[in-house]
Amino acid sequence: MKRNLLVACVLLMAVNASAQLMRTEELDAYAKEKYGEKWTEAAENLASTLSLDKNNSLTYTQVVESPGKTKEQLYVLLNYWFSASFNDANSVIQLNDKDQGVIIAQGYVSNVAQHTGGSNAYVVDLKPVIKVDIKDEKIRITYTLQGYNVIKSVGGEFLEQCQEFDPQI
Repeated sequence: MKRNLLVACVLLMAVNASAQLMRTEELDAYAKEKYGEKWTEAAENLASTLSLDKNNSLTYTQVVESPGKTKEQLYVLLNYWFSASFNDANSVIQLNDKDQGVIIAQGYVSNVAQHTGGSNAYVVDLKPVIKVDIKDEKIRITYTLQGYNVIKSVGGEFLEQCQEFDPQI
């Protein structure tokens, strides 16, 4: 499950970096092209390239070139993207500074992984922190994921747990 969660995290990051909305089919094609045909293969490829930072968080930074776009144009596009992508009560823009060219938001991605078996089930949700530093023709995106939420149903009773990443795994 942790490998599937890791795959989902990185795929979330890749989708966010493109600053556009992707359909499920496009995301699947992108993931297969970039990480491998099978989800298990993709998880193994990603697990070998990613590690936890000093705070035991999964942190990934990516620089995206945007030739011909000014800082102001990128700021407007990114604000639109954040609004369209994280438009529920569980997501929030924590900092939005146009002069400094910084946007920090906490997103919410539900149902990243799920399983149902008999009378037991679980659903995994993520709350990534996404920081974007904006300059003319370029943005730097830093994704941080400190853990994940697991909502379990055992015999019809719901139990919620917040899981941190284990550096031993």
